[in-house]
Amino acid sequence: CACAVAHAQADSSAPATLATVGVIAQDRGEATGAPASIEVLDAAAIANAQLRDIDQLSDQIANLRIAGEGSRASPAFVSLRGFVNPFGAPNSAVALIIDDVPVRDFYSFDSRLFDIDRIAVHKGPQGALYGVNSESGVIEIVTRKPDANARAFGEASLASRDGYAAGAGLSGALGNNVYASLAAARDGDEGYLDNLVGRKPYNGTCSANLRGRLVWNPFERVEVDAMLLRQRSGDHGGETYLPVDLASFNAVPTLGGLKLGRFDQALDHEGDSHARSTLAALKGLWHGEEVQLRAIASYRSHDARNSNDYDLSPQPWLVMNAAYRVRERYVELRAQPTDINAPVSWLAGVSADRRDIGFLRIADLGIGNTLQLPPGRYTRANETLNDRDVALFGRATWRFGTARNVGVSLGARVERVRGDMDFLGNALDPQPVSAVRSDARFLPTLSLDYRLAPAQLAYFSVTRGWQPGGYNTTAYASDHAQYRPETTTAFELGLKGELADGTASYALAAFRNAIRDYQDLVYSSTQLESNIVNAHRVRTQGVEAQSMLRPAANWQLGATFGSVQAVYLDAALGAAGLRLGGHALGQVPRFNYNLHAQYTQGAWLARMELAGASSFQVHDVDETTNRLREQRMPGYATLNARLGWRGTHWSAWVYGQNLTDRRYFTSATFGFALAALYPDAVGTVAPPRTLGIGVRWER
Repeated sequence: CACAVAHAQADSSAPATLATVGVIAQDRGEATGAPASIEVLDAAAIANAQLRDIDQLSDQIANLRIAGEGSRASPAFVSLRGFVNPFGAPNSAVALIIDDVPVRDFYSFDSRLFDIDRIAVHKGPQGALYGVNSESGVIEIVTRKPDANARAFGEASLASRDGYAAGAGLSGALGNNVYASLAAARDGDEGYLDNLVGRKPYNGTCSANLRGRLVWNPFERVEVDAMLLRQRSGDHGGETYLPVDLASFNAVPTLGGLKLGRFDQALDHEGDSHARSTLAALKGLWHGEEVQLRAIASYRSHDARNSNDYDLSPQPWLVMNAAYRVRERYVELRAQPTDINAPVSWLAGVSADRRDIGFLRIADLGIGNTLQLPPGRYTRANETLNDRDVALFGRATWRFGTARNVGVSLGARVERVRGDMDFLGNALDPQPVSAVRSDARFLPTLSLDYRLAPAQLAYFSVTRGWQPGGYNTTAYASDHAQYRPETTTAFELGLKGELADGTASYALAAFRNAIRDYQDLVYSSTQLESNIVNAHRVRTQGVEAQSMLRPAANWQLGATFGSVQAVYLDAALGAAGLRLGGHALGQVPRFNYNLHAQYTQGAWLARMELAGASSFQVHDVDETTNRLREQRMPGYATLNARLGWRGTHWSAWVYGQNLTDRRYFTSATFGFALAALYPDAVGTVAPPRTLGIGVRWER
């Protein structure tokens, strides 16, 4: 979108450190020292790359893709190493962790990147430590922690299409051993599409965010950390899917003579999309001589609603209104050694989570609707889902040899998830139904590593991951509500390191995931419903590479590349068992990359970045007709630039994103042809060229 820069902790004009490659970095709270494929962006790297929304990580992290449905408050497609959550699923295969607190559903993936210390993306199944929702990895966001140093900042920026962003924050000591921080951010823009009905701008956005932290050290070995995060998003326009084939779309006679431009809407009902989120957490840490204990308790609420013109035309045929509500409570107790450099290190803990979800969809049918039903309001989905998760987990690492250059790590998690569904009935199936299911898994992990040099590491790992079975949040009939658990066995071989003088670093990884009962999506063209079902076997495999080079004191060159092949093996989907063996999974680009060059001279910084991804497949498995439709979305390459200056307390910058004004789709799907009379794919368009300027004061 058009709004400006992320609010970062560090100097917004400072060069990103080599830590952005995450060569020997360890994951959250990990005392075991086990190797991992991980990419880390520090605060300076976040600012220099102009990262403001979490979906912008797609162009920074190998084999990661986060794409919404054209609205901040709508669900997101989250893909890492080929895993993709199906639309309407309450879970994602990628976990989002904010200051050690899990955010389990992808409806809540809308997260602003302001006042951030670092972002770490852990690749591969993290089930031994994180369990469900970490089947393909974890995105960890660590915010700025207050301490005794008094700090303050204020920031403002303007961008094209009436974009604006403003932020401010304070941090420091409140009293003896009490430290606090408060940061706020607000942004918005008028959108980058036009609605030809009324000739006015479309998909404008606005958001407001507030974060507070309080750290108290009542005793020498005790720390209490409280955190509150409030987020609010409001988008004008609802879901902003656009037709991929404009010629076919304009051929539909119901457009009333309006002909779309390259990227325009033609809707009588413009819709809207809004979300409010609150995350509150309390953490306690006790440091003993040999062992440290940590306890976490958190509460999260997320309320979203949207209204969308499903018929994609100026006709008053079909408007879908939806409301989504999440209430989640999480507790965890963890123990680990105080000395993380001991020859034998370990970690053990127990966690419990309860999540309540309410989902409601109401269809407003107008005169002349293609369903040939009387005008009125029809309840299309009305379910309440509740799941409870309890787990016992642990991991230990042994290091051998005189130089401790050989490591063996073993870990396991025992997890049980119970899910309840109250199907409250709708216009198609008025009979209420209650159902309960319970799934349990043992998730082992094994990794071996060998240090070729103090900063050179080779490793191999085999890990299990899973997603529990569940119930469709968009089910229109009770017999379509349930799907089975998904399980993964993952293998990874990696090599990473850095030169002794710190002028270069690298990371290489090859991976293979064997997935059983992959949770996928099928459609019913006659009932206008989509349901999650299971594909028997799916495989994802690929490679990733990262490098950072300082050829001279003023220069930094970086590159990231990821490639993944995600295919069905012998999938049978739909009521009649449609065979999909050999077909590619949807929403997964075959490769993505990022190349950047950064030059610093005194107080000045200049950065150029080329980021892109290959084309990706979109498919539609129609359960009613037992038919497969496929369409390919084109790839893209974008050019970004930033020029910044920093003084003692002031900094300023100008920037450009997508300088070549490349218009491309970040996600796509097939709509319901019965409603829109449009058979081809529709997609979400990425923001066009954005130019901006900003200023920041900090001390």
